[in-house]
Amino acid sequence: MTMNREILFRGKNPNGEWVSGDLILVIEEEPHIFYKTQEDIINERISNETVVKETVGQYTGLTDKNGNKIFEGDILHLTIPDGSIRHFVVEWANESRTLKPLNGFRHDSNPIRISGWCFNWEGHRLYPSVIDGVPDNERMEIVGNIHDNPELLKG
Repeated sequence: MTMNREILFRGKNPNGEWVSGDLILVIEEEPHIFYKTQEDIINERISNETVVKETVGQYTGLTDKNGNKIFEGDILHLTIPDGSIRHFVVEWANESRTLKPLNGFRHDSNPIRISGWCFNWEGHRLYPSVIDGVPDNERMEIVGNIHDNPELLKG
């Protein structure tokens, strides 16, 4: 079996710099990000840095309209059809919902459980979907993250 998705994490080191790579919890659950620089590849080694636990976020496997990787905790900008702007926070969610049938079908309201990456706007979760052949994430642009730019979520 081959795995065709990239498992990647990022976090801020104590100096406030972002690093990304593999996540390993060591020394009483202190998170470390392991990664390879060009110099590491030449010297056949791996670098690692301690990161602040609260800043660790996983790569969603999605990219924004500019091709940038979307991580948990990113803030995405979207202009909706009426021209207004919304900022969504990327998060992992688990929730129960009721699946409602299309018009003309017998209403049976099936309960379902949803788990996955979503875009949260003021408590409203938008799960990635495709409209007119374009995925939601390809209409959005990363404008910051909850750690560096919390002011984007106010007002």
